[in-house]
Amino acid sequence: SKTGKLAVLVPTSVWSVRSWSADRWTDLSNLLTDSGYVVVTIGSGRDRESLEKIPSSQLYWNRPAAEVLELIGRATVLYGNDSGMAHIAGLLGTPTVVVLGPTTKDFVFDCSESVVGIGSDMSCSGCYWQRDKGWDERCVKICESLQSIQPETVFLLGESHAHEKQTHGQDSGLRREATGAGVRGGRRRAKAKETNG
Repeated sequence: SKTGKLAVLVPTSVWSVRSWSADRWTDLSNLLTDSGYVVVTIGSGRDRESLEKIPSSQLYWNRPAAEVLELIGRATVLYGNDSGMAHIAGLLGTPTVVVLGPTTKDFVFDCSESVVGIGSDMSCSGCYWQRDKGWDERCVKICESLQSIQPETVFLLGESHAHEKQTHGQDSGLRREATGAGVRGGRRRAKAKETNG
C-alpha cells in the first residue's frame, strides 16, 4: 500500500453469538481498501470457509503464532469480535476496535487502554445473557444488537482511534518487542538458510 496502512481483521469467534456477520465484515473491508489500507484477515483452520467470504488483500489462517503476533504488532489498526485475538492485540498495544453485542468493553477489556469497544443503541446491548436485560431464546442464534452496528461507524472509530494513538506516540514495549522479535526471527531464519544452502 502506498499509504503504508495495515488493517487486520479478526472476524471470527469461538462463540457465534459474538460474531458480526460476514456481510458487515465485507463492507468494512471494502471501506478500508478504498481508504488505502492493506487488509489482512486472520483466523484458524476451522475458520477458513468463513474467512474466504470476506474480501481482503491477504488471508492468514493456520499461521505460526510468532508470525501472527508480528503481524498484529505492526498493524495500524485491528478490528475484531470479542475474541482472544482482540485481547492479544490489546496487550501488544495495537489500536483495536471490538464490535460488541452481549458483552461490554468495560467488563471484558477494562485493562486494555489500546482497545475501544462499540455496541449498539439497543436497550439489550451488553445484556450478558440475562433475561431482565432483554435476552431471550432468539438470541442464541443471532444477537440483533451486534448485527445492528454499522460498518461505517466501526470504520470511523478505528480511524480516529489509530490517529489518536499515533498522535500521542503511545506504543507499548510489548508491541515493539513483538514486532522486533518477528523481524529478528525472520533474519535469523534467512541467515540459517544461507548457511545451510
